Amino acid sequence: NIHRKAVFSNNLFEVVCSGPGGMTVGYKKVADGYEPVTTGKDLGANDAYTDRMLPHLSEYAAAVGRLSRKFTRKGNTEDTERELVMCEKLMTKLMRHPSDREVQLYGELLFSDDVLEDNLRPVALPLTYEDIRELELSRKILRMMGLRNMHTLHESSWIYGSIVRCGRKIKKRSAAAERYLTLMYWRKGLKWFLRRRT
Repeated sequence: NIHRKAVFSNNLFEVVCSGPGGMTVGYKKVADGYEPVTTGKDLGANDAYTDRMLPHLSEYAAAVGRLSRKFTRKGNTEDTERELVMCEKLMTKLMRHPSDREVQLYGELLFSDDVLEDNLRPVALPLTYEDIRELELSRKILRMMGLRNMHTLHESSWIYGSIVRCGRKIKKRSAAAERYLTLMYWRKGLKWFLRRRT
C-alpha cells in the first residue's frame, strides 16, 4: 500500500473530516463503554467549514454505507469493493491532483501536528517555488551529505495543495513530491520489516 500512502494526505483528511470539540488524547471508561478524552478546548479554527460540511459528509458516508450493506446482503461483494474503490479514487483525486478551486477551499483550513502547541497554519502552506524545490529528494540527500548548503525547510501539511497554490510546474513538482513520499514510505516499511525479523 505504499503508493496509496504517497498520494493520501492524512493531514488534509483530518481537517476535512474533523469535528469541533478539541483533539482526542485518549479514552476513559464510562458505565456503558468508553468516551473520548479531549484537550478540553475547541480551537474553533475550522468551525465555520465544519458546520457547513458535516451534514454533507455524513450524508455521503451514510449513502455509501447503505450501498455497501445492500450489496453485501445480496452477496455481491464485488459491488461493495467497487464502492470503496470509487471513494478512494475521489479522495486520491482531491489529495494528489487538486484543482485550483479545491486548494482555495481546503488549503486554507488550519492544521497543526500538535494542537496543544496552538501553532495552527494553513494545511496547504503558501510556499515559494524555491521552497518547494528544497523539499525534493535529491536536494535533501545532497544536504545530508554536506554537499549542499542548509536552507530553512518549510514543510507543508498538504504538499500537493501547496504545489498547486504556487502555480509553477505543477505536474513536475507534484511528481517529484510523490517520488519522495513513495521512497520515504518504502524506507519506513523496510525498517519495520527488519525490526520484525530481529
